[in-house]
Order: sequence, then structure tokens, then C-alpha cells
Amino acid sequence: MAIIKSNSNALKLQIKSRFPVDRVSKSILCIPYAIDVDSVTPSPGRLSFFPRAKPIEVTSIRISTTTILGNDLTTFFEYSTEGGLVVSYRDQAEYFSAFKISSIDIVDNGKAVQYGIGDILNSDGVSFFPLGQQVCISPLPAPTSEALKIIDGGYY
Repeated sequence: MAIIKSNSNALKLQIKSRFPVDRVSKSILCIPYAIDVDSVTPSPGRLSFFPRAKPIEVTSIRISTTTILGNDLTTFFEYSTEGGLVVSYRDQAEYFSAFKISSIDIVDNGKAVQYGIGDILNSDGVSFFPLGQQVCISPLPAPTSEALKIIDGGYY
């Protein structure tokens, strides 16, 4: 995961057009999705929370293996077996929830990946993810107490 620092407006516009999150001259890896209805296998480009989209209650997150841009990330998800997952609003990264992954399963004949959630690591500004909200998915390394300080400080 790279943090890109640049004062170039042309670079910022190019990066933004590819759906990353711009956070006060910092950008993070953004895998683009939109929120689907709760507790379903999501359609392409969407993710679904189980049992509902309230971070404190989430027990699993099911994500389509195809992003909102039509990219197939099946291989990426197959190797994302530990650590954490950040879900942030696409245009307002300060609204995010970070989850600790406890398990992973490829489901529905490879159409989706389901992450079991062991714990909510942090949730800043999000009490509920609204249906249709465009979000960024960002993987986290295996969480440590130091990683939680980094998340709280705005870098993840």
C-alpha cells in the first residue's frame, strides 16, 4: 500500500479520476464499490454487510469479486487471508470503519468473497453505511496496537 504525496494538481486529478481517495494531499489505495442491501450476495461492483450496515453490528462483509469499474479481483481476494479491511466513503475518507478479518471464504461459485469479522478496530464518523453509498475498500496488514494508532491518525 502506498501513500502518494504530491503538489501536482495534474497528478491529483489523474489519481482522482481513477477512484482513489484524496485526503489533504495524501491518497490511499482504493478498491471501488457501492453499498448493496444487507445480507445478500452483492451484484457486481457492490458489497453487503451482515446482518446490517451498522459497523458495530457487522459479523461479516460479502464483496463482489468484480469492482464497480468492472475489474475482476478474485485472485487478490484469494490471497487476502488475514489482517483487516477499511471501508471508507469514496469522497470523504474521514468517514470510515476498520474491521479485523477472522476468516475468508470465496462464495457463490467465485462471484463474491465473504470476510468474517472478528472485531471492529475503529469507526470514525460512520454509524451506518447508506444503501448505494460509494466506498473504498482498503486492506490492512495484520492489526497490532501500533496499527490502530496509525488508523486513528488518518493513515491506513
